[in-house]
Amino acid sequence: MFNSALEQYQITDLLEWHQGKRLNLNPHFQRRDVWTNSAKVYLIDTILRRLPIPKIYLRQKVDLETKQTFREVVDGQQRLRAIFQFAQNRLILTKRAGEFAGQWYETLDTESQEAFLSYPIAVEQLINATDDDVLEVFSRLNSYTQPLRGQELRHAKYQGEFKWSVHRAARKWAVRERDYLSLLGLHGC
Repeated sequence: MFNSALEQYQITDLLEWHQGKRLNLNPHFQRRDVWTNSAKVYLIDTILRRLPIPKIYLRQKVDLETKQTFREVVDGQQRLRAIFQFAQNRLILTKRAGEFAGQWYETLDTESQEAFLSYPIAVEQLINATDDDVLEVFSRLNSYTQPLRGQELRHAKYQGEFKWSVHRAARKWAVRERDYLSLLGLHGC
């Protein structure tokens, strides 16, 4: 049986592992790069705004000859690919990223670059897990997800200023309606 340890790493740590070839993004059980640019931009925007993202699962192994630690992605490959592409100036942010639109990593101001690089990511490390252990964890993580409904698929597929203007207006008016009902003493309505 393997051990599991929940750790928190900054994006700089993950970049260092990736650049040092100590992080395998695409082990044999992973699918290829499938995220759209829109999904990647949304993730980077989430990071730049310091909002939470789901944790990443990695298998950690120690090479006894080189005395180095190597990691394989069990879950989170698409998120890591987007992060690495942005850090390598291979992803430009679109209108979906609000005030960050049109920016590459290198064109962000220093404060935003620091916020990106220091962003903490929760990482569940499966220490010395066998291939069977990893496949069991992978299948459990991906077996009971709910398929996206039509509305959710349309929300993910169609992007544009109109959609996001409606989204912002709906949030704004929902807050105002809640405040108005609160003033009237109608909290649960």
